[in-house]
Amino acid sequence: SLRGAKLQRDGVAEEVANHLSLLEEISVIAYTATFGYSGNAADPRQVGEDLGVDFVVIGSIRSDGDLLRVSAQLVEAESRVQFWSVNSGPVSRMDAFAVQDAISSGVAGAMASKLNLEVANLPDLTSSEPDAAAYDLYLKGRSIWFRRGSADIGDAVAYFSEAVRIDPEFARAWAALASAYLTWPSYSPAGYRTWYEARTAAEKALSIEPRLAEPYGVLATFEEVDRNWVQAAANLERGLELNSKSSTLTFWYSEHLSKTGRYSESVELLANTIELDPTFAAARIDATFALIMFDEAERAVELFESTWAAGVRSPAIMQSGIISNVVAGNRERTESLIRSTPFPDAQKQVLLDFVAVEFGDAEVLPLIERLDADQSLWPDYRPLAWFAARAGALDFAMRVLEERAANGVGIETRVFWGPGTKLSDHPDFINLVTDVGLADYWEQTRYGDFCSRVDDSLVCETGFASLSDASKQRLLRALN
Repeated sequence: SLRGAKLQRDGVAEEVANHLSLLEEISVIAYTATFGYSGNAADPRQVGEDLGVDFVVIGSIRSDGDLLRVSAQLVEAESRVQFWSVNSGPVSRMDAFAVQDAISSGVAGAMASKLNLEVANLPDLTSSEPDAAAYDLYLKGRSIWFRRGSADIGDAVAYFSEAVRIDPEFARAWAALASAYLTWPSYSPAGYRTWYEARTAAEKALSIEPRLAEPYGVLATFEEVDRNWVQAAANLERGLELNSKSSTLTFWYSEHLSKTGRYSESVELLANTIELDPTFAAARIDATFALIMFDEAERAVELFESTWAAGVRSPAIMQSGIISNVVAGNRERTESLIRSTPFPDAQKQVLLDFVAVEFGDAEVLPLIERLDADQSLWPDYRPLAWFAARAGALDFAMRVLEERAANGVGIETRVFWGPGTKLSDHPDFINLVTDVGLADYWEQTRYGDFCSRVDDSLVCETGFASLSDASKQRLLRALN
């Protein structure tokens, strides 16, 4: 099918980009940043200017029944000079793996010659060949997964699941399945049913091929849920040792640092992620929250609207849009976004009532009393705790978070730091960060922007002034 051919083309391109990113001496823009040029006769000079790159790999896959014709060229962007090319004869659709390896190796060799790199320092770009049908499914799944937010991750899960059924020793398919399981709930409630299977798939991938990087990021998330923050950091660091240019791992480590209150460090990595992949939707959403943390609400709204206009849809982008517009004082847009959420009508009304409190048209106490009387009215605990803290109902906000902490379930610790709230003013805040294991983590690693050890006491102070202006400027440069 045309859709299948497109998914395979995208998958081959993404695999080539991943292989080339293993060259330590060069920087490779993530393949997703080139989606806007897909299928177009792009001018290499324009691509170079748009993406800030010196070289462009241009290629095509043409389908003729079950046969493929693949071409690829390495072109210097400014001069449009071609340094290397390959044109395959008709090959089976199932031979995409061999074609991908040939392109990766050829481009790597050409880059080594052009830039006077030591060939001995180039990584081995070959690997054990998977079953051809399984590899075809893997390529299609990766194409969908990298469009998460605008494509159904459930389809990627189905492709990866079938790939590992066909070839149970296909390590990269297990790794891809782990990442798909992990991220699926962030975009669809359907993903919650199988979320924990991500751990099993990641462990299976590493049991076959311990040098794979992405599964370490998956396992880090489960360590965070179990409040083993130090081990989570160790897993992420191990993954980045194996592939320092992975936008996925860089982003996941950025999220880890923001969860643990090392926010300025987090923003530095977030900026790195956006430079590696300017189209990475989840990174743009996190950047929206970061801009609010830096008291740049209007800029945050602009970033949200551009991401929303690109067709990205998820609970996280809804929350970023609602919160950025609240802080920016845009009541009409805030209410419009709340009405478009998938919450039941009664829960939407709770959020609308908080908006009325925010804009001075209602009192918070009657709303809190109503929520206490009927907990079924509580929507997602994250915006609920944020709105309550912002309205000054710190006792209620803390109770929402403390109940999750006491029950041992996963808790989004980024709510602790804001944006635009002062949960740290509550007398039980120190107990909360201690209960979820963050105090111990800071002692074993380092303290971040919001909490520190003063004599024998842990002291926390959240707010805009706590953050590094240098990290703010770093993020703004990346976004521009």
